[in-house]
Amino acid sequence: MEFCQVRQAEGNEKGPMQNFHRTTLWILFALLAAALGCSGGDVELLPLHSVEGALTCDGKPMPHAIVIFHPAKKGIVEGNPRGVTDEDGRYQLTTFRADDGAPAGEYKVTIYWPQSVPEGGLENADPLPPDRLQEAYADEATTKLTATVPSAGDIDFALP
Repeated sequence: MEFCQVRQAEGNEKGPMQNFHRTTLWILFALLAAALGCSGGDVELLPLHSVEGALTCDGKPMPHAIVIFHPAKKGIVEGNPRGVTDEDGRYQLTTFRADDGAPAGEYKVTIYWPQSVPEGGLENADPLPPDRLQEAYADEATTKLTATVPSAGDIDFALP
């Protein structure tokens, strides 16, 4: 954060109490700015835990699947920890920055596995390609998949 520098005009001497008040006001302003999120929104308020794992369907890797962890306790984090699987079906969760993990807690897990990945990527696809899993795990309200963070190891999902 950048703050404007206040320069005292020459010949306009302030007493020690006025300097104390000015310093106190600047400190309060800095605290208020930090509390309101002037840092660009990437301040982590909760400790994050590394989360990775593998997605398989009928024992085979699920490349290009999107996995999203939805906190059971709403409001613990803005947005949801999420990841995209690589060619081997492995994912690593991102909450604020790439691969930074997820806050501790209980989660419902959704998975969307596109039948194909458009040349421009899924971000630009309109409409999205059909889900190979026929949306069986795509809805937070109906998914039966759950996870706990932190875990003792990888969080894998082996789908039938």
